Amino acid sequence: MKEQYEIQGLGQVFIDAPHSFTAMNDLYLEWVGQQSSKSKLARVNAAALGICWSSKNKDRPPIYNLSAGEILAYGGEVLEWLFKKGASRSQVYIVGTKIILDLVEMLPKESEVQATAESFPESQEPGSSGAEAGEAVGA
Repeated sequence: MKEQYEIQGLGQVFIDAPHSFTAMNDLYLEWVGQQSSKSKLARVNAAALGICWSSKNKDRPPIYNLSAGEILAYGGEVLEWLFKKGASRSQVYIVGTKIILDLVEMLPKESEVQATAESFPESQEPGSSGAEAGEAVGA
């Protein structure tokens, strides 16, 4: 992942990989679904900038509420924040798209998930920790 970008109106902006795979997944799924809606795509691209914004930067964008999972609403907040800071709309599109493409490479691939799932023991039901776990909590 590229560590910094020049964004017209903002200057050099530092980018870090997000700490949450859930946030990355929320972003990716929304990005794939919004390819035909330019207004929503702008929000998704702004959200990419927001969740990858480095603490090395002087300013701080809004924080993504992982529990709510509302990536489009978050992207709208970040877009407003970026515009107030003087960011160029075209740069938000360009840099946001580059960040998303980098994040796609970081997400686990379907084959990796399947291989990991196949390595779990088959003797237990999904979500079960075994009979002794139930006894420990008085079940």
